[in-house]
Amino acid sequence: MKTYIHKLILAATLVFSLAGCEVLNQEPQSSITSDKAFQSVEAIQASLIGAYNALQSENYMGLRILLYPDLQGGNLAHTGSFPSFAAIAQRNILADNIEITNVWAQIYDGINRANNIITNVPAFNDPAFADSKYCYCRSPLPESISLFYLDSFMG
Repeated sequence: MKTYIHKLILAATLVFSLAGCEVLNQEPQSSITSDKAFQSVEAIQASLIGAYNALQSENYMGLRILLYPDLQGGNLAHTGSFPSFAAIAQRNILADNIEITNVWAQIYDGINRANNIITNVPAFNDPAFADSKYCYCRSPLPESISLFYLDSFMG
């Protein structure tokens, strides 16, 4: 009886482990080339949404980029224990400040997303998709906002 239960457990384990291989053998989404990424209307619209989504990160316009000018200008007082925020409040920002590095990286991520749209959408030719020019014209806005904050805050 004991060997029957062990064999049943072994058989069930093999069935479930072999059935899961199909799900695990997929190509990751981060490896999609730009040729494949801009082949459909839905992909172009999703990339435009992604470009605007980069603006709302907490390391960008979601929190920090709006907080730092008030912190530097004295409108906010730093009373916490984070030395990176204290350095910003005292206007003693070093190159290794992780808060500034995260903001810088998020700004460039937004610029990269917008530049991918600007580069790849004009090559998309589908007469049924009349909004391609709309997506193309809307994509420089997140890039312009990002370049404005990059220039005004990072110098």
